[in-house]
Amino acid sequence: MEFILSARVSHFEKLPINSYDIIFSTVPVKSDKKVYLMSAFPEQREENKLYNQVLQDFQLPGFIKPSAQTILDSIEPYIIIKKPASKLDLIKIIEKKLNRTRKEGKLSGVMLTDLLTKEKINFTNRELTWQEAIELAAQPLLDKHEIEERYIKAIIDKVEAFGPYIDLGLGIALPHARPEEGVKKLGMSFLRCEHPVKLMNDDKHEIKLFIVLAAIDNETHLRALSTLTKILSNKERLGQLLAATNVTEVEQILLEEEGEK
Repeated sequence: MEFILSARVSHFEKLPINSYDIIFSTVPVKSDKKVYLMSAFPEQREENKLYNQVLQDFQLPGFIKPSAQTILDSIEPYIIIKKPASKLDLIKIIEKKLNRTRKEGKLSGVMLTDLLTKEKINFTNRELTWQEAIELAAQPLLDKHEIEERYIKAIIDKVEAFGPYIDLGLGIALPHARPEEGVKKLGMSFLRCEHPVKLMNDDKHEIKLFIVLAAIDNETHLRALSTLTKILSNKERLGQLLAATNVTEVEQILLEEEGEK
């Protein structure tokens, strides 16, 4: 598939209808084309369901991923579940194994704690414009010579051109641009704002946490980004991250997530 980024409905509506075949969206949109509504951070079960549905709807070649419940239904006549274990426990184990098998074979590269070191974790109680927030969040990468000044400008220019595409929801933004727009070395930086920052001066896009990504290719950062996604999709972990007040607390959250098996 070739993906066309559209961060705002107004931008999507300007695209020629013959330029795309499928729409994946986190918000409801009206279109004559097939629309798949999904979560911003889909769990493995939702991801598998979406994958299977696309294969079926468009009659694409591929392997239909079974759900944990389907696997359990198939093997249940031949097994005995001993107490205190339950069917729900077994389903959770199967889901975890399915998820791990898929990801362990693909993800490699630098760990999140290797990128978000203490020098790159910052806090501010200043009231900032969204441009100032991006500049401040990216400053550690500039100081470490991992990006050039033009990379920060590229991020700001893209937001102005395409809208708040860096907004992940839940008060989190992931500012980033293309590697060729000023990335010198793989890097990531963290900025927590005491006063929420309004992207594009829009009340609907209030950001409290900026995590700047400087990727050098399409793969090296995936391991770190996978760990970050797990943290952001876990309500408890995310709450801890948004409530953190010092570097040590953030480092502990990252270490705990990476340490889980």
